Amino acid sequence: MKHFIKTFLVGGLGGVVFLLAIVPLAYKYNLLGSARVIDQVIPSRTEIRKIEKEVVTFVSEGGQAEEAVKKSQESIVVIKSFNSGAVLRFGTGIVLTRDGLIVTVSQVVPVEAQDYQVFSGDKILKAQVVYRNAKKNLAILKVADESLVPATFNEEELAVGNIAWIVGRIVPLQKPELFLNRALVSLVDSQKKRIVLDGRYENYLSGAGLVSKNGLFKGIVYVDGGKIIALPSSFVKEFVDGYLK
Repeated sequence: MKHFIKTFLVGGLGGVVFLLAIVPLAYKYNLLGSARVIDQVIPSRTEIRKIEKEVVTFVSEGGQAEEAVKKSQESIVVIKSFNSGAVLRFGTGIVLTRDGLIVTVSQVVPVEAQDYQVFSGDKILKAQVVYRNAKKNLAILKVADESLVPATFNEEELAVGNIAWIVGRIVPLQKPELFLNRALVSLVDSQKKRIVLDGRYENYLSGAGLVSKNGLFKGIVYVDGGKIIALPSSFVKEFVDGYLK
């Protein structure tokens, strides 16, 4: 009996040592599909850390997006251009001054349009294009309203790899709706004064604001041949200063 117990204990201890040696090797090289079975029995700490890291990253960006929208949305309006009563173009505009100056890209307010409307909150305002430069693709509109919320522009340049947010509005029917598009800065072209963005392409992005995580406007967006481009704030400021002089 003593011999049996001794044999049992020695054999059991040897089995444990064998398992401790062979299991890591089986898992590492996935022998006979063992890695999947082991994962089901013993959760991988490495995988758990990876998942936790990904979740934290996602939540962090979500918070940035919420802050960007919160601080910029009041300075964003919808613009519609009409010809013979039909909508010719539509897009977003960014408020420059409390008393009614709004900047957008020229393609949103084409010269062949007969009428322009601005949707601000629950108000529909008749607008007039007071300054335009087709080559720079920018235009300034004026509306009769003194309760607008001016945007805060920041001229500090974005760098390749930065994440920014495209924030704008559209009017599916009569009520303006806010939209958000996550964008990665893929190219900063200093010579042409433009920023190329990698994001979800939509035709209605033109005129929307390129907004940083703290809600500052870094530029104004337009679409061109399937590409999303932003004119940086310094470029917009130079244009606006040309009108105000």
